[in-house]
Amino acid sequence: MSSRSSRFLLSALCVLSLASAHALEVTPPRGYQFSRPPEVKQHGIYTVYIRCASKFCGSIATGKTGDLELEGKTSRYTVNAISDQNEMDSRSINKEYLALATKAGGAQVDEGNSIGPNVYRIPRANGKGADWIVIEHNYGRRFEMTVIEEAAQELTATITASQMGQSIDASGSVALYIEFDTAKATLKPAGEATVKEIAALLKSQPALRLSVEGHTDNVGQAADNKRLSQARAEAVMKAVVAQGIDAKRLKAVGQGQEYPIADNRTEEGRGKNRRVELVKMK
Repeated sequence: MSSRSSRFLLSALCVLSLASAHALEVTPPRGYQFSRPPEVKQHGIYTVYIRCASKFCGSIATGKTGDLELEGKTSRYTVNAISDQNEMDSRSINKEYLALATKAGGAQVDEGNSIGPNVYRIPRANGKGADWIVIEHNYGRRFEMTVIEEAAQELTATITASQMGQSIDASGSVALYIEFDTAKATLKPAGEATVKEIAALLKSQPALRLSVEGHTDNVGQAADNKRLSQARAEAVMKAVVAQGIDAKRLKAVGQGQEYPIADNRTEEGRGKNRRVELVKMK
């Protein structure tokens, strides 16, 4: 490795997840500069087309291509070499980012190529989620870099059929945080575990009928959120029926972003609003 590459390795990225902050802070390679302040979106979905090379590709199978959707705070940078003397070739830049990600316990998610996109996932030291670096349009002298601070995952709380029943008896409903793939209605394994508890509840109370109601935060278009919430409600209902429950005891309803229970201006609040509620039907 050249001395210039070694200096780049030390200066290109500061991983601050070991400190109190969970996010990544980035600096350009030595001899490069940001051409302007980053374009920042506080919360949204960033989509990048990849050929999957790891287990962190969501619903994309290894070796297959597709859109990887990353949700969270997005900072997009344009990076330029200050002069011809400072310019590195694109493959060297990609190798350095891979080395930095690997050192932090991360990995390259896509197969990658010289000009990109090249996608690197860096897990947080606290074990709660990860952050991502995407290198695109990399011609050595100039490239685009996007940093995605992954949104808090919709972690499914450990809630039993009995606990669901107690909440429904007390208030007529229960809110569940069921994990889906980002912007999709595909259940994750933790979500499937909750589905089994819903089925157990219904089996223990043969007269109980439930409206399965999907809710979202307010990120994106209201009409899109309505469709997504409906698709997620239907996915949960279908999964419960697959556990041996009569479909006539269930109804799927997409409420979209219309009924928040927390502040959509914060990540924590948005996480609470992304939920599925079971509502007792008469």
